[in-house]
Amino acid sequence: MGKRNTSQYANFGSLPLHNDKSKNEIDIIADMGTKVLFVECKTHINNPTDIDKFKSAVNNYGGSGSKSLFVTYFPTDKDNSIKEKFSDNYMPNFAYNYKKPEYINCNELNSYINKILYTINKK
Repeated sequence: MGKRNTSQYANFGSLPLHNDKSKNEIDIIADMGTKVLFVECKTHINNPTDIDKFKSAVNNYGGSGSKSLFVTYFPTDKDNSIKEKFSDNYMPNFAYNYKKPEYINCNELNSYINKILYTINKK
């Protein structure tokens, strides 16, 4: 199984509403061929329950075979409750280098996504 440039294979879609009220918003849904990748993008995480809400939406719409990724602008490693919440949900977090906003390395994110796609989901 070779690695691929994920930006070439992502197909974007939207979630159907089950009723008139939208419960969860998903920023990006990418069909990666054999897996579905759900991505949540935030500047920073205000509340650890944001991670639970996203994980719930991923499980609801994607099932146990789907993948998830939380992308933030600011790092989350200084807040222990947020680190613990990512760990509890087996959810990876990618943070851009906020100290150098002009330098956003897309290859780094692409490599990280490929790593996520080829790991087995924990239960």
